[in-house]
Amino acid sequence: MPRMHDESAPPPPPSLVRQPPRGRVLVFAPHPDDEAAGPGGTLALHRRQGDAVRVVIATDGRNGDADHLYEPQAYAAMRAGESRRGLAELGIDDVVFWGLPDGHVPSDADLAAARARAVAELASFQPDIVYLPWQREGHPDHH
Repeated sequence: MPRMHDESAPPPPPSLVRQPPRGRVLVFAPHPDDEAAGPGGTLALHRRQGDAVRVVIATDGRNGDADHLYEPQAYAAMRAGESRRGLAELGIDDVVFWGLPDGHVPSDADLAAARARAVAELASFQPDIVYLPWQREGHPDHH
């Protein structure tokens, strides 16, 4: 299990990993596109070596349309479709969309419900490896 480092210290330098560890992989992505923009290459390597990969996308991404070019529901559906197609390019078809709203401050009840969903997902999929956003990212939805 990787060690956590002191949050006040700079992160350790990256290391090159040519082949990820083998096992069942679960990814928690805050928004549609974070699953590809973050660990996408690693997920493709997992699939190439035959590992099962499930991606959970927490929010619907509807607030990502800063210019308001689309109706919110249509934009959320478009983002989900883009994620499905992008994941298919990586060899992944196991994706779960929670559809939570993005860009808002969750209540304690919202956090408890999301925590319960995450625990249920971990229990049902039983991953060996879990990918999460970096703990020091600045985006509030990623926390």
